[in-house]
Amino acid sequence: MLSEWLMLTALTWLVGSVAVPVMVMSSPAAQPLRDATRQVRRVHIILGCALLIIASITALAFPTTRYSDGRLVLVLVMRLCLIGLIGASLMRGSRYIGVVFMAGFALLLMQSLLSRGAIQEDWLAPLANDWLHLTLSTIWVGGLGLLAFVLAPATLRKPALQPALSATLERFSPVAMFCAIGLGLTGILQATQVVSGFQGLVETTYGRLVLAKVGLFAVLVCFGALHQFVIMPRLRPRLFAGVVPLVRTRFALTIAAELLASVIVLAISATLKTSIV
Repeated sequence: MLSEWLMLTALTWLVGSVAVPVMVMSSPAAQPLRDATRQVRRVHIILGCALLIIASITALAFPTTRYSDGRLVLVLVMRLCLIGLIGASLMRGSRYIGVVFMAGFALLLMQSLLSRGAIQEDWLAPLANDWLHLTLSTIWVGGLGLLAFVLAPATLRKPALQPALSATLERFSPVAMFCAIGLGLTGILQATQVVSGFQGLVETTYGRLVLAKVGLFAVLVCFGALHQFVIMPRLRPRLFAGVVPLVRTRFALTIAAELLASVIVLAISATLKTSIV
């Protein structure tokens, strides 16, 4: 479970630092914030890669019996090659960020190759569903982490970046809602592949973990709706005007609570990957 949790945390950290800026900070209005946080995001990418290496070593030291066919070693070698590619691209400058972007999603595919769906006889659809589920999760949670630990602190240090933060939030909110809907659908498909019927949900450890994850997922959706339809419409005009309102404090608190719930979801997901039905 430890290696799985480390792996999911590292992938989320990495994808949040690479993919989210490309997706929601490409507009001219958000460019000042993207430029101001470039070095910090690069450090986060390096730390994410380091955590992936630690998780890979942990997985080799404590392998799971499900992958006795040698797949684990092959996937870990491919993962290390992708990490090396990311490192080489970062050394060559920001013009290679597209390579880092693609390598990040390739790392998610490597993780899905170790999923339950990948060892089924008809593996293609379950593997694609797991990869999509993992991708949506890392974009959402990684984006929250980027917002909480990089973008918001940079704006606090330089109030002139507040309009750029507003433009970023305006594009991230619908992305987060899209990820939430996609996670719900792909999560249901994953559960039906493993647990059969209501009895399996309430009488097995795996089923109870699925229920706990669904409950937290519902909480996350409520947080997302609160940000999208209540807090953000009040916060964005004030950010553009350079005003620091009380609603910003509420936004920070709800983001922190949403991030905490997301971390717990990652822990449950790691447990689900190693639990027996």
